[in-house]
Amino acid sequence: MDSPVRPSHTAGTAALARLHLNKLVAIKNRFLRRLTKSKKTKPAAAPVVASTPAVVTSTPAATSTPTAAPVKASIIDEQTARSKYWVEEPPINEHPSAEALIKYFRPDIKDKASMIRLLKDIRLKAWQIKYYPCVGQWLFFKFGMTEHAMYPEIVDRVKQGQRILDMGCFMGFDGRKLVADGAPSSGITNMDLEDRWFPLSFELFKDENTFEGEFFGGCDITDEELFGEDSIHRHRYDMIYIGYFVHLFPPSQQAKILNNLVQMLKPTSGSMIFGNTSGSAKENGFLMKADFAPPSKNEKGEWVRPDFIFHSEKTIVELMAASVKGDGEWVFSGQQSAIDLDLSPTKAYAEHFKDVELVNMNFCMRRL
Repeated sequence: MDSPVRPSHTAGTAALARLHLNKLVAIKNRFLRRLTKSKKTKPAAAPVVASTPAVVTSTPAATSTPTAAPVKASIIDEQTARSKYWVEEPPINEHPSAEALIKYFRPDIKDKASMIRLLKDIRLKAWQIKYYPCVGQWLFFKFGMTEHAMYPEIVDRVKQGQRILDMGCFMGFDGRKLVADGAPSSGITNMDLEDRWFPLSFELFKDENTFEGEFFGGCDITDEELFGEDSIHRHRYDMIYIGYFVHLFPPSQQAKILNNLVQMLKPTSGSMIFGNTSGSAKENGFLMKADFAPPSKNEKGEWVRPDFIFHSEKTIVELMAASVKGDGEWVFSGQQSAIDLDLSPTKAYAEHFKDVELVNMNFCMRRL
């Protein structure tokens, strides 16, 4: 079985050799752990019980499991997904920074019509892998890192030799934006559960031989071997970016997911996890069933959609605080900003979730 930390792509012979060595070490450690487990039964790990610290007074009702009876569900089909999430034209006219990024890496593309044809081709290939709203609606053009006021600090820290992990990186758009803004690619690690995005990114950016950072595929943040004691990723990163990532997990699991990410973060002052998510202006957030995620069976054996939460400033801060209770001192921040509903493709996205009171939500948890 492949290691969950297998490298998918990297540029340069030395980097490739280093990642292959890391893979062999991970496989060896995995084999030794299995051998040990076969000789004696390992007691089950105690569940992480994350309660809210004193600075946060209550846990929002929106993060609890809904009481409504589950309904039988099936994976969304392409026709339905297209009707809900598909926006035909790439928003390069509304997002000049996106057009500038493509031009930075692809000076061979001389006109906008050629650029649009290329983007449509790449997006269609990505859509055929997963019918994600962010793919159908071009939301990967948002460059979530740049929405944070501390973005210049992030670029500067990578310039100083610190390492940033983009967890759930998709095709690595934010990492490429860092490079275009002056950060060395050698300090950037891209990681995703789905590694079929990566060849598409190299097809688009044509930087397979110049990008000196890392691409790790097949990485499951729920798998302890990714962040556990023997992992090459444990306590490795100064900064971890999770752009539109935390919402992929049920609300009941999100504190544990953040805690898993903390295990990959350096336990030093200033290390931080930051990101973005689609949020709600409602005080306690907004809970719904995700129609774009695979269903699973509940305790009654019924097929149900996973819960999906749009966090508010209140609920996102409570979530971060719960994820690191008892683990030193941290500062948490959540900040919402309005969405321009007339701006394609967010207009279609907002119309689909009209009951949410949709906002952009930026958040950060920084170790003191």
